[in-house]
Amino acid sequence: MALKVLKISLLVIAGLYILLLVVAYAFQDKLIFFPQPLDKNYRYQLTGNDKEVFIPTSDGNMVNGILFHRPENKSVVLYFQGNGGSLDSWQMTSEDILSLNCDLLIIDYRGYGKSIGSFSEKGFYDDAHSAYRFLINSGYTPEQIIVYGRSLGTGVATELATTEKVKALILESPYTSFPAIAAEKMPYLLPGLLMRYCLNTLKRAGQIKIPVLLLHGTDDELIPCSHSQKIYEAISLSKKLILVRGGGHNNLSQFTEHNDGLRNFISSL
Repeated sequence: MALKVLKISLLVIAGLYILLLVVAYAFQDKLIFFPQPLDKNYRYQLTGNDKEVFIPTSDGNMVNGILFHRPENKSVVLYFQGNGGSLDSWQMTSEDILSLNCDLLIIDYRGYGKSIGSFSEKGFYDDAHSAYRFLINSGYTPEQIIVYGRSLGTGVATELATTEKVKALILESPYTSFPAIAAEKMPYLLPGLLMRYCLNTLKRAGQIKIPVLLLHGTDDELIPCSHSQKIYEAISLSKKLILVRGGGHNNLSQFTEHNDGLRNFISSL
């Protein structure tokens, strides 16, 4: 009797575990992405030199963005944001970028803000390439474009920087890959087998042929700074790694090391 009860208990546990895996696979988008939808009539607070743009993608969707422009600027930053919010909050990045004498194009990925489309790794890459083409069609040259990715956006930025001609790449709080992060946080969900997203920054690091700046907080509670260190080691050409002592995942801009490092890197290009 005891053996039979044990077998039944093990079968129940196994069944519940399989159910957990199925649920995690089916709902992984909701575990990873936290978009803020915006009404199509929502109006951003822009100055006379800035404009809201709608960029068509190659797969028939549309991404919303803001182009911050100052006539005297010689470069433009193409910025890819983290996994939460929308342009409503991320547009505040413009204050830091414009102070570096760079224009800024920042977009909402498909499914975020006013942007149209369903989440997919291929789709995020399409959004990035569409934004790049928009800049080229707007009169910027590849030699003027600095690609900047933060958190989620670092994988998107690296893919773009290794497939299109750009001036430089900045990675803030990057990850080696999505499965690697998931394996650290939730190894019991078998992310290596079940994740639909890879975004393998580490794999592409060896293909980078432009100057790279990596910024990471030593106290990052979401993505350990060891990820930046591994990516740094995999890059063979011009590179710089700044580990911000005491910096977390969402507060690096509050640290002098971050801001000075960013300014010095861009001024050196």
